[in-house]
Amino acid sequence: MGEDRKGMVAPWVAAVERQLKQDGVADPVAEAARWRKHSVYRVPAHIKKDGKGKQQQAAAAASPYEPQLVSLGPFHHGRADLLPMEEHKRRALLHLLRRTGRRAGDLVLAVEAVAETLGDAYMDLDDGRWRGDGDGGGGRDRFVEVMVTDGCFLLEVMRTAEVGGEVDDYAANDPVFSRHGELYVFPYVRRDMLMMENQLPLLVLQRLVGVVYGAHKSTDDAINDMVLRFVSMTPDPPPVSSGALALHPIDVCHRSLLHGAPPPTSSSSKGQREDDFVPSATELEQAGVHFSRSATRSLRDVSFRRGTLYIPELAVDDTTEHKLFSLMAYERLHPGAAANEVTAYVFFMDSVIKSSDDARRLSASAIVDNGLGSDKAVAEMFNRLAKGAVLDRRSALHDVHREVNAYRRKRRNKWRASLVQNHAGNPWAIVSLVVAFVLLVLTVVQTVYTVLPYYQQERGGGGGGESILVGDDQFYELLGLRAEDEAEFARQADAHGVRPDVVGATAGEGAAGADGCDVTGAAISVHDEVPGDRVMAYDPNNRCMKASTVYPNMKEFRFAMRQFAINAEFELKLVKTGPERYIAGCKVEGCPWHIVGH
Repeated sequence: MGEDRKGMVAPWVAAVERQLKQDGVADPVAEAARWRKHSVYRVPAHIKKDGKGKQQQAAAAASPYEPQLVSLGPFHHGRADLLPMEEHKRRALLHLLRRTGRRAGDLVLAVEAVAETLGDAYMDLDDGRWRGDGDGGGGRDRFVEVMVTDGCFLLEVMRTAEVGGEVDDYAANDPVFSRHGELYVFPYVRRDMLMMENQLPLLVLQRLVGVVYGAHKSTDDAINDMVLRFVSMTPDPPPVSSGALALHPIDVCHRSLLHGAPPPTSSSSKGQREDDFVPSATELEQAGVHFSRSATRSLRDVSFRRGTLYIPELAVDDTTEHKLFSLMAYERLHPGAAANEVTAYVFFMDSVIKSSDDARRLSASAIVDNGLGSDKAVAEMFNRLAKGAVLDRRSALHDVHREVNAYRRKRRNKWRASLVQNHAGNPWAIVSLVVAFVLLVLTVVQTVYTVLPYYQQERGGGGGGESILVGDDQFYELLGLRAEDEAEFARQADAHGVRPDVVGATAGEGAAGADGCDVTGAAISVHDEVPGDRVMAYDPNNRCMKASTVYPNMKEFRFAMRQFAINAEFELKLVKTGPERYIAGCKVEGCPWHIVGH
C-alpha cells in the first residue's frame, strides 16, 4: 500500500512523486534520443542460454556472444583468457605510429573529442570504471586508451589482410601480422569482431583514419567498405552505400546480408493459420516443389514461383553459427535494427532443414555451401539458432509460407506426396506399382477391344434392335437361297431323269439302292441298321452325295467330293475349305450346282 496505518507516505511513493516533478511532462523525442544512443549491448542471460547447445552447457563453454581470442571495447577488456593479445595490440599501435610518423597524442585527441558519444554507445557501461574518476581518476583515460589501442589493432589487421599478409614493416615470421597470422589468427579475429558484446564503434576507426591517412580516406562509405571487405560472410559483397556510417562491424555485416530493396510487409489474411509454416525440404520435394539458388546472396531474396522455391546461397563454416547468433541478438536488442529479417531467414531455414536429408537436398541445389563436413551438423546448427527465436508476423516470409503451403495442399500435389512417401522408399513397392500399372493398362485395352465391336454393330444396325452373330449356313438359309437352290436342283434332276434326292449324280447304268446308291454286284442283301444310330455306309468308287449324308471325317468327305466330280465328269470349283467346313460348286459358268459340308 502507498500509505502506512498512520497516514504516512511510503518512501518509494515519495521517490516516484519527486521523479515526476523532476522529469516534468513526458517528452517522446527525448526518450527516443536516449535509446538511440545505445548500439552495443550485453546479451541477457536468457538469450545466452538459448544460444548454447546441450554439450556447450554441460561443458560450461563460452557464450557465442563473447570473444574467444581478442577483446574489443570495454565489456571484456582485461579478461584473463584474452590478455595474451594485449601485447599484439600495443605492437600494432607502435608500428602504425612509426610507419605514418604520427604522434600518439594526435590519435588521443581525435578520439577524446567523441568519447562521450562512444561511451553512450555501450549500454550498461560501468560509469565508475570507464567514465568517472574512480580507481585513481583514470576512468575516462582508460576508456580512451582502449578505444585508440583496439582501433589501431583493427586497422593493422585489415591492412595486413588487404595485401595477403605481405607487409614490409613486420617480420616475416610475425605470429599475427604475417601470412601465418592471416591463415591462423585472422579468422578468429574476424569472428570476434562480430560478437555482440565485443563491438568497437566505427566512429573510432573513422577518427583514427582521418588522422593517419587523411579526410578523403575516412568518409562514411570508405570506412563501411573497409570493414565489410574483412568481415563479410559472402564473397564479393556489394558495397554498403546507405549514406551513413554504420554503427559497428555487426551493423556492417547486417546491412550487407540484407542488401537490396526491402520486401513489402506481409499483410495478414483472414483465416491464416498461426502454425502455417513451411514443411521440410523432403516433404516439399515429395509434393513436387523444386529448389533453386536465388539470383543474389541477400537473405531477403527468398521467393516461390511456379513450383520452385528460391533461396539465397549461404556458406556455412565453423564461425557461421556464432555470427548468426550475434546478428539475431543485434536485431533482438537494438530497436533501430528495423525488421528482424536475419531472424526470419534463420526461422525459415530451420523449418526447411529438419534432418541431414534436408540439408543434403539444399546442398545439392547449391543453396548451402557446407564447410562443416556433415549434413547433420548443418541441420543441428539451424535447429540451435532457431531455438527461442521470435518471428515477426509482418515478415514478408509469411507470404512465402502461404504460397508454398497453398501449392502443397493442391490435390494432385497431395496425391504425389502420398505416393512418393509410401512407395518411393521401397524398391519392391516400386516394382509392384509398375506391374500393377501395366496390368491396369492391359485390362483397359482388353475392355476397349471387347466393347468396341458392340458399338460398331450398334452404329451399323441403325441404332435399334439387337445384333446377333449368325453362321454361314444360317445366313444362307435366312436369305432364302437354300430353298431356291433346292428347287433348281429338283428342276434339273427332272430334266435329266435323276431322282431329286441324289445330289449332283448323273443317270448311270445298273441298279440303285433305296438310298439312290448303286448296289450292283452285292452278294447278299443284309439289313443291319440299328434304330437311332447314324449309318455311314458308302461305296468308295461311287460316292453318294445325298443331302445329310454322314462321312467319318472331313478328310473322307473331301476325297469323296473329288471322286464324285470324276464320276459325274464335271470340273469342281472350291469356294472354301478348312478343318470344319467345305464349300464347293460347279466351275462351268451359269451352273447353279454347289455343295456345303460341315
